[in-house]
Amino acid sequence: MTSRGEGLAFIVLLIVMSFIFQLQLKIFADQVAPVLSRPDLGLGEKLGELSRAALAWRPLFIAVLAGALFVLWFLALTRLDLSIALPVASVALVVNAL
Repeated sequence: MTSRGEGLAFIVLLIVMSFIFQLQLKIFADQVAPVLSRPDLGLGEKLGELSRAALAWRPLFIAVLAGALFVLWFLALTRLDLSIALPVASVALVVNAL
């Protein structure tokens, strides 16, 4: 595979992983938002619920995905010109919006 082909493959992987990252982030926000909006819980109870949510597997998965996205972007940039990489990677914005 050529360097350009590898770079485009990294961009495609970046788009797919970006979609998964955004989805997981939204699911995590949906888990946390009800806790924050409950008026019957005190501050200590809210902090306890939030700490349990923060120590679950999803935030760790989100952090790993963010790191992997960072590395993939740099790998793509080492194989593609910026004038090609940026327009192709902007497809991720459209995919995530849909």
